[in-house]
Amino acid sequence: MPRWMHSLDEIAAPRAFLAALAYAFTQPQDARVRRTGTLTILEASLGARAEWAMLALFVLLSSLTVSAPVAFRRGRSAASRRSLAITRRWLGDNAP
Repeated sequence: MPRWMHSLDEIAAPRAFLAALAYAFTQPQDARVRRTGTLTILEASLGARAEWAMLALFVLLSSLTVSAPVAFRRGRSAASRRSLAITRRWLGDNAP
């Protein structure tokens, strides 16, 4: 497993949040998706309430790749250990 992945085992929640935020805003392909999704919603002229609702839905759906594993771990702790261990092993084998 790469050294940087081992350092994630001991990272505190605030630092993990800041690292994720920095990563999210430095990825050009992610910025394009966010910009395109936001502009598409705003250009649809749905009205303020509907636009806010669609933007909230967009944020919710786009955050599922992060929030789903966290919710899985919090809600089904015992069952999630095996699945998350498999995922971690796959990431270690395929990380640059």
